[in-house]
Amino acid sequence: MSIWNAILLGIVQGLTEFMPVSGSGHLAVLQHLFGVTTDGDYYFLQALLHAGALIAVIFVFRTELNNMRQQLMLNRMQQYQQTEQKRYPKARLFAMIAFASIPMVIAAFFYSMFSALAVKTAFVSVMLLLNGVLIYATDQMQEGKYSEGAFPFRRAVIVGICQCAAIVPGISRVAAAYGAGTACGLRRERALHFTYMLAIPALIGIVIVDLGVAVSRGISLGEVPGALIAMVFAIGFGIVSLKIMKKIIDAKQYGNFAYYCWVIGVVSLLLTFIF
Repeated sequence: MSIWNAILLGIVQGLTEFMPVSGSGHLAVLQHLFGVTTDGDYYFLQALLHAGALIAVIFVFRTELNNMRQQLMLNRMQQYQQTEQKRYPKARLFAMIAFASIPMVIAAFFYSMFSALAVKTAFVSVMLLLNGVLIYATDQMQEGKYSEGAFPFRRAVIVGICQCAAIVPGISRVAAAYGAGTACGLRRERALHFTYMLAIPALIGIVIVDLGVAVSRGISLGEVPGALIAMVFAIGFGIVSLKIMKKIIDAKQYGNFAYYCWVIGVVSLLLTFIF
């Protein structure tokens, strides 16, 4: 893989991971064009690209994550000392994220099987078209009433279950989780926030699984520099993507992603038959 290909893959991963357009779908199409095969180097590249996205979301939400850590410690001290119970909303959010992430832990056992479909570009293209339908349907939903502080745990688990659809290449994790959060009654800006909080454990799991597969299949040392460069660009453009998405939701322009997915899906189908 050339340096320019690595840079392009990093940019695409950073921009698409936190937008509802399926980063895996875009990477699958590009890697097909670049001739990347599903060997150890492929999974190593996937691991570092997702690691870049993970670093980006942790950086953007670092203050909130630190507050969450502090409130968890206060909550534990309160239980140990048996003092008057106080509410710690960030501690509740942490528990909600943990419960909602359980379905993804189960889905991780099937991740390698579904990730192998990434080389079937025609399949990925069709999934991108379906992803556009999901985005369009979400855009037509009414505004919810819940913030995360009042969001029922059982509905959070439903969001976590729907997020598992993202193990299919071409289906966006953001589109699935954001759509489910909106359908379950979260206000749109809070649905997006909860989606990004859920991304942290999901990305950690993906990085671990991909690294495990990469090590088992073997990694070429010559591919390591390119993968590291791709990760750096994924970090930078991931941070940009997170900030852009908030503005898009605030401007009520989310539905435009549906048309984008439909165009990309059709174009990638055509490219599949040409190349």
